[in-house]
Amino acid sequence: MGILAKNKDKLMLVFDIGSSNVSGALFWAQESGAPKIIFSTTEAIKIENKINTDRFLLLTMQTLEVVVNKIYKSGLGIPEEIFCVLSSPWHMSQTRIINLKKNTPFVFTAN
Repeated sequence: MGILAKNKDKLMLVFDIGSSNVSGALFWAQESGAPKIIFSTTEAIKIENKINTDRFLLLTMQTLEVVVNKIYKSGLGIPEEIFCVLSSPWHMSQTRIINLKKNTPFVFTAN
């Protein structure tokens, strides 16, 4: 891939959060239309015998943190856009788009 083509490509990140695992993938969104995956990882969510929604949410968030840390430690760059795909039981019947842009680095947390 030449320098000119590289400048038109975007480094992007997608998370897939489901009921049994969390996945993350860094990819180049290429102007040619075919994305090029450069790093991906999947971590299983710990399964417990007794189902508790608060505990399940905590375990899912901990698993997401493991995936985020693996992607960060890959050192492959900062994505321009991040997508999150939620599978059952996390999805809602409405789609909402949140746009957040800052000119300085920041930590994205629930608080």
